[in-house]
Amino acid sequence: MKSFVVQYLISMLYLTALGSVWRVFFERLYDENIILFTTGNIFAVILINKIQFLRSKICILIITLIDLYVIVFQHGVRFQLISLLILLIIYLLRHFMNEYNYEEIPTEAVKKGMVLSYMVIMQFTRSRVKGLPEETSEDMKSRITEEQAEAIRRWKDSKYGKETIIIVRKIPFAIFIFLGTVVFLTIRTIG
Repeated sequence: MKSFVVQYLISMLYLTALGSVWRVFFERLYDENIILFTTGNIFAVILINKIQFLRSKICILIITLIDLYVIVFQHGVRFQLISLLILLIIYLLRHFMNEYNYEEIPTEAVKKGMVLSYMVIMQFTRSRVKGLPEETSEDMKSRITEEQAEAIRRWKDSKYGKETIIIVRKIPFAIFIFLGTVVFLTIRTIG
């Protein structure tokens, strides 16, 4: 949970900096197209979080100084609560998916119809056991057959075999459709 909070705080710094930079250079355009810029800023922040260098202490210090400069010497910060809220929702959903999307099970418990994670498929590439699955898209189209399940159980006792494997849990997606609809309607009503 600590890493989640740190990641969100770093994202808030970048989101505030991006919004401030756009506002300083393109104030009128930014104000007229706030939804477009907000969406772009959120996607940019998500991409920035994937680049390790931009999460370094020096980059975070620079972004913090930019934020402080804009707050003190420019317009001040016009906090976009909706942007920060959307970012929080996105991060909470990503955290939920990362925490609960996968399940570690004993290798001998693998059954027909399960979906294997990418990591497990990568472990199979070195093995000489015949019949192992060679690819997965981590969706229902990638469910394994009974023959593949048996090959995986044989793989457990081979040279590269493991006692446990990671499968993809089947998560009901209706809740995410509902939440997306609520967020969309909220943004549409507010904007």
